[in-house]
Amino acid sequence: MLRRTLLVALVVVPLATPSTGPLLAQDGERDPGWYDTAELSLVLTAGNTESSALGLKNRLDRVLPDGVVSFRLGGIRVESGDVDRTAFGTPGDFEVVETSDSEPTAESYFANLRYDRELAERTYVYGSAGWERDRFAGIEDRWIGAAGVGRKLLENDRTTFQVDLGVTATSEEPVAGDTDTFGGLRLTWDLGHQLTR
Repeated sequence: MLRRTLLVALVVVPLATPSTGPLLAQDGERDPGWYDTAELSLVLTAGNTESSALGLKNRLDRVLPDGVVSFRLGGIRVESGDVDRTAFGTPGDFEVVETSDSEPTAESYFANLRYDRELAERTYVYGSAGWERDRFAGIEDRWIGAAGVGRKLLENDRTTFQVDLGVTATSEEPVAGDTDTFGGLRLTWDLGHQLTR
């Protein structure tokens, strides 16, 4: 069996930092300004089957004195298929011809805009609007709007934990069928911990 594998790991690249100061100020808060982080991943495998997976994420933040505007976008595309090898010629003099029938097996994209505004020391309100597409999951287009309130339950120099509670309005167009519009409630939480200093 012939099998070759190439793996390119996840790469995280900070593309821009504000000129007003370091990414994190002395008190753990980010200084007002622009911040951008990009993630790129590529995985390639080859052998009796071939597959490739390309992923991209980007987050652009505008930190304001009393809030944050965040724009996120990303996507992933996976292709896979079998490799057929055929030998032409004689046992002592031959040529091997390879053919591949790769096709997409997963593909999804998203974009989201969110604004958080501080109300009190650890309480904030937010509003967001987003779009998603995942045809392999049956979603041609999904538009989501949300608004709610959040609370930072834990915040120190190494750990943050916050929860959001909000209402949503969704319009979803499936790959097959009629567009559906519905409302909902959303509870989310976010935990971050710095392992090393």
